[in-house]
Amino acid sequence: MKNWFLIAILLTCATFSFGQTECNNLIEDANDLYHSGNYDECIRRLERGLKECNLSKGKKEKAYILLINSNIEKDSIPSVDKYFKKLLLNNPTFKLKDYDGIDDFKTNFNSYYVFPKLSFGARIYYCLPKIVVDSNYFVMPGVQEKKTYEAEYGINLAFMVEYRFNKRFTQFSELGYFKLDYNFTAENSYWKLSVNEKLNYLQWDIGTKLYFNNYRRLNYYIMGGVSNHFLLNSKLNVATREFVPLDIYDSGIGRIDSITSGISNFNSREMRNPYIPHILLGGGLLYKFGKFAYGLDFRYNIGLKWINNPEQRIHYPDLVSRQDYMDSNFRMSRMDISVTAVYMLNKVKSKRLKYE
Repeated sequence: MKNWFLIAILLTCATFSFGQTECNNLIEDANDLYHSGNYDECIRRLERGLKECNLSKGKKEKAYILLINSNIEKDSIPSVDKYFKKLLLNNPTFKLKDYDGIDDFKTNFNSYYVFPKLSFGARIYYCLPKIVVDSNYFVMPGVQEKKTYEAEYGINLAFMVEYRFNKRFTQFSELGYFKLDYNFTAENSYWKLSVNEKLNYLQWDIGTKLYFNNYRRLNYYIMGGVSNHFLLNSKLNVATREFVPLDIYDSGIGRIDSITSGISNFNSREMRNPYIPHILLGGGLLYKFGKFAYGLDFRYNIGLKWINNPEQRIHYPDLVSRQDYMDSNFRMSRMDISVTAVYMLNKVKSKRLKYE
């Protein structure tokens, strides 16, 4: 009984060893079969090896090339098409310069192209916002040209998904977090108002991209769509300085030339529009490395709605009566300069194959 057990172990080891050796020599043996004209056995051996062996990406590529050429010799067009697609899914950046073989392979290779059917990625963008004032409203008289709105530049992040519904057009959707931080001053000869506000938005961009140079590693595109901004929260800081003539004001401890007051971290959410749409226009380029791609993206957003809510302009007495603050009608436009990283689920498409 013990002897039979040892024999079984030896036979198992021998079988495993043979299988591993066969896997190690799979490409060399299949290549010999192909060059000897034994195409059926070459195909059988490779198809079995692809199922049972843990082949590297490079060995899979060589196996697919041998399968394509063997099926070309057998005039098996469906199998040629099948393994061309597997070859390009295994290595989307495969180039003819890496191949030295029969002419029919080279001729029909150009009938195929790879494009990402579905892509996932992230976009880190440097934002250059600009506040555009449509009309000014002030409690204090005499405020003319001494007023400015300045928005601070910042870095934001968005996550994207793209669906390619044909070789050139992509529907994209992005979700991110956008921060707007701006400062505002207004003054006349005896009064100065200083304002800072921080607004946080959930940003959802949707639109379409049109790709060019689809068959190359470097693609470039133009895009259009809508950028939707949903207000999450906003905080307003207001400071007022009123200049006082020295001959009429005495503090009791000496004369002073101004009185300063302010309100910090005022919840201004109800004073702002909860939803603001933007027209989105732009373009970019993408360089592909197999299933990954990296690129640059440039966008311009044009605000279609005021950031402030005019209906709430005078509904906050502490701001209006105490601080002489009143909203102007203002909106935002901005430019985004982005770096993108994408993971692609590729699809291979083919035109009609041609054989002699």
